[in-house]
Amino acid sequence: MKRLVALASLLVSAHCSGSEGGFEGRWETTFGPMELKQKGDRITGSYSMRGASCALQGQVSKGRFEFTYREGDTAGEGWFQLGAGGGTFAGKWRSTGSQDWLEWKGKRTERETGFAGLWSSSYGRLRLVREGDGIEGIYSGEGGSTIKGKIKDGRFEFRYQEPSARGEGWFELADGGASLTGKWRPDGRKDWSDWNASRVSAEPGVTYLVVIEARWEEDLGQQEYAFGDMLKAFFERTPKVQVRRRALSNAGDLQRWCREVSLLAEPVVVCLSSHGNTEGLQVAGRTIKPEVIAD
Repeated sequence: MKRLVALASLLVSAHCSGSEGGFEGRWETTFGPMELKQKGDRITGSYSMRGASCALQGQVSKGRFEFTYREGDTAGEGWFQLGAGGGTFAGKWRSTGSQDWLEWKGKRTERETGFAGLWSSSYGRLRLVREGDGIEGIYSGEGGSTIKGKIKDGRFEFRYQEPSARGEGWFELADGGASLTGKWRPDGRKDWSDWNASRVSAEPGVTYLVVIEARWEEDLGQQEYAFGDMLKAFFERTPKVQVRRRALSNAGDLQRWCREVSLLAEPVVVCLSSHGNTEGLQVAGRTIKPEVIAD
């Protein structure tokens, strides 16, 4: 049985601006990111729900796309009807054996086409940000890995820096901005290696609550206590809120986990949980100054 997900939305993009009147393209829908491909009156596609890829297929009859879908071991049927201008659709679905029809809606969104954004790459997640006429970013190879460069003739040429290595490379956009192809090499080497990536979109409606928490107990006479565990238990009833609790023992931990936050596609709320005073957070007998937190 398909589960209804309240306030579910979908980050998708139109396949092309000329697809008005057709279903082909990328959509934001009630049940997750969807991409449809149309050939004549036949349509195939997939959508992502709670991280799982689900398939649907069917054909257009009198302007209405009638389809069957499959989600793991469950299946069903439905239909979509385009709205005026082809930028939205409204429809219904029902699981096999059910008599009740439920709503399934969607809208087109523009595809991101530039280098900026979040990518899943050969060497971990990669976040790129436009800074003036250049691009800067971080990636999750070794901790503290950075990348910086400029666009020249449509190619992003960069320098990368890791804790124990540095070098150069380049990326070019491919698949209409949905992926990157590129090369890299460390300083002093002539041979180039591949570095490819695909764009990462947020799971619709999901928000991360990241609790970065120091130990509260000051001696063995105190019971174990974790604010993050309390929040996680509370939000278990809300599947669209993903709670992550991470330990805080020094300023390096704080910088590390905040850095990891930027490698998530979804909206993130960060909660710092610790003893503190007017000088800052009190963690393991040390003070983390407000300047570190702000940075």
